Amino acid sequence: MCGRFNNQIASYGEWADLLRELPEYVASYNVSPSMTIPVITSETGRLMRWGLVPNWSKSFNTKFATFNARIETVKEKPTFKGAWHNKQRCIIPMAGYYEWSMKNGRKLPSYISSGSNIIVAAGLFEHWGSEPNYSCTMLTMPATKALQSIHHRMPILLSPLQAKHWLDGLQRADKSLLTSSPILRSHTVSQLVGDSRQDNAELIKPYDRRDLFD
Repeated sequence: MCGRFNNQIASYGEWADLLRELPEYVASYNVSPSMTIPVITSETGRLMRWGLVPNWSKSFNTKFATFNARIETVKEKPTFKGAWHNKQRCIIPMAGYYEWSMKNGRKLPSYISSGSNIIVAAGLFEHWGSEPNYSCTMLTMPATKALQSIHHRMPILLSPLQAKHWLDGLQRADKSLLTSSPILRSHTVSQLVGDSRQDNAELIKPYDRRDLFD
């Protein structure tokens, strides 16, 4: 799964064309669920709540963890199946994301990125109410072999061509969607990332594991 990420993006590089309509937003080194994030849909760029709220919900919030959706079950889950069948697709740009593994009975945070390049996740979005209010979820898949020691799940990360096809509705949710993950690198970071109030560049810097367990 992915419950925290960094969207302090310095340059869009090869993604410049697809992300040119990304709306202005308040970037964070520590994006957490329910925060407002920028996404791209097939029509435009929008600011959305991270954590999908189905259109049948009585209010624009949810008591469930809906910031991630498993690709294996997304079309069957009541919360997500409307957005899935209506092909309400989006892409979510990130500089990198955080994940936790267990070490000596404690959670060890890691920062996962593609170095200087941004990574872009496949997502679904929903609209709620007459205004309307928008929300989204990030699709996840089984982790690649290189990341399994950190966590058994990871975001579905797209290439620029796959992202275009995903938004156009041409990209099928088959094995080809799960084999495009870029080369990723990871390093241990400070436990402070677990505090959503923390938001600075220190969060993504390598941290000596020995310091975490003193």
